[in-house]
Amino acid sequence: MLLKKKIIPVMLGVFVSMGLVACGSDSSSTVGVGGSVAGVDPTVETTGDTPTGSSVNSAQTIALSYPITNATENLGAGVYRRMASAVVTDNEGNPVPDGTEVFLSVIDSVIAQGTIDTLSGAVLTDTSPTFGDGTTATTLDQAYVVRNEALHFIDPGDHVFLVSNDPFNLAPADSKANANAEGEDKNRIVSSADGSVTANTITVTTNYAVDYPNTNYPADTTEYVVGTSASGVYVLGTNSDGEFVNEGFATTLNGVATFYIVYPANVHTILTGCGISDIDERTLPIGAARVYLVASAGTEATTIDQRFCFSAIGPDVLFSAPSKLSATGGFVSLWVEDSGDEIPMPYVGISAFAVIEEGNFTVTFTDSDDNSSNGSIGLRTNRWGSTSVNVAIVDNSGGAGGKLTIEFQSGEGSVVYDVTVKDTTEP
Repeated sequence: MLLKKKIIPVMLGVFVSMGLVACGSDSSSTVGVGGSVAGVDPTVETTGDTPTGSSVNSAQTIALSYPITNATENLGAGVYRRMASAVVTDNEGNPVPDGTEVFLSVIDSVIAQGTIDTLSGAVLTDTSPTFGDGTTATTLDQAYVVRNEALHFIDPGDHVFLVSNDPFNLAPADSKANANAEGEDKNRIVSSADGSVTANTITVTTNYAVDYPNTNYPADTTEYVVGTSASGVYVLGTNSDGEFVNEGFATTLNGVATFYIVYPANVHTILTGCGISDIDERTLPIGAARVYLVASAGTEATTIDQRFCFSAIGPDVLFSAPSKLSATGGFVSLWVEDSGDEIPMPYVGISAFAVIEEGNFTVTFTDSDDNSSNGSIGLRTNRWGSTSVNVAIVDNSGGAGGKLTIEFQSGEGSVVYDVTVKDTTEP
């Protein structure tokens, strides 16, 4: 159906969820996964190895937040940096002491996942794991993800996360759908011991606090992912003076720790994790390119979230060729770039529609997959940030002609073609 005097675009968008929450550990310094933290004063009230909470109550909650505007900066040389902050409190709503270390880590590639059969001691058992796509069966010792044209199997130091089956908190507030394990068990590291990964088991560096399944977390409840950081993303923390202190942790001032996520920004990495994992062909298997940001302060204040992504710098800019369309239409090439380093934007939505000003026309859009629609169509860029569409304009008025526009929109970017069809009925 053609549109007359009004615009009703069909939007095929990519909904980008950009929340940040986390629980962290790495093989050398993460609290809760073994080892002590260098530089910690043992006389300070602690939870685990990290000073947290008041002298009475330890840190209980980490809530991460980030600015919506001016949140991502272009560092040049194909690198972007996004700002975030962690608010750390005890169970009475008091900020933790200044200088509390919040440990952070991030992964961008899921190697294997599943629902545990058992977790006991330091051993996770799953008799039916899948690849990071969540559907293809594998064994834990044969699971892999392809990054930078190389196979990444499960290795010592990779993370094992117990994750919610409701990662975006869509369940009702009184639902247990987003709970699957004790907070202190959410994050572990794959052990370096011989035989730590077999067909159906993974041994981690630190025992789980409780055995699973149990009364609170029955069978088929506790889900997990095993992942690694394989694209070059990392976390850069700051101290209470706002100075960069180290990769992997930040320190609090008045209960707030500021940190940054640094990631490569190019057509091969941009928008990783931004709601496009199920179609993202840049990482194999498709579905494995998911980002988890993790933060922890002590053994109880722990959180994991998969809403962070490799965001672009807006607004999107839409380009097209050719510069004009004939009275019968034509073939249109479209591509989208961000406003930072002019990075081609993969897998973003473009809406196409016709608006008739005068006359009677049929406008048919046919996309690159030969899908056709009259009046409007939803398009999506490919992995290189481009797509194409054929526009066919038919005058149904017997040559009386008229005026119409062919319009394309992606985010705030738009391209408009004004088309005038001459009246051929008059001498």
